[in-house]
Amino acid sequence: TLQAAGDLAGATAALKKAQAIWQATGLTDTPDALNTANNLASLEMLGGRPAAAEPLFAEAVKLRRQLYGASGGTAALLSNHGKVLLQLGRVAEAEKLLAEAAPMAAQFAGKGSMQHVAALAGLADARVASGAPDALAVARQGLAAADLGKSPPPARAMALLSLARAQKANGDAAGARQSLKAFDAMAPSLG
Repeated sequence: TLQAAGDLAGATAALKKAQAIWQATGLTDTPDALNTANNLASLEMLGGRPAAAEPLFAEAVKLRRQLYGASGGTAALLSNHGKVLLQLGRVAEAEKLLAEAAPMAAQFAGKGSMQHVAALAGLADARVASGAPDALAVARQGLAAADLGKSPPPARAMALLSLARAQKANGDAAGARQSLKAFDAMAPSLG
């Protein structure tokens, strides 16, 4: 594929063409339209364009809910959309999606799965951004979920970074340094 070959511009153009075909043919509520929106949103994020990615993620979430309901895949998409909203400073919207994604991921993908840890890490970051008093507790839940051993090492790394941000926001600079030190120790294994 173009994306695998590193041709992000070509992949983006091909997906935009596919999206136009779905719209022209009235096939905008199909699994293909969902995949196109999701993949295009991901490419926009890779290109550093979260504002362009956000409406695509919103469309993908709408289609995913409509076509498949609650699932591990829906939780992952909610989490991705929430993290984009967080990057755009839309904290309350992000928090709502991530708060929905975390228990859904635990139920359908499993406690400690990559989807579960990612949603908890995102939720902790959103809670830090909103000043919620439970941000540190949510970050600790994310690390505990990662430590269940059901997800790949990047999940633990993600949880450690989220915990460090929550510790720093909570005034625990020493704890944040310790979490970052643990992250640094595992970084070589992440590639």
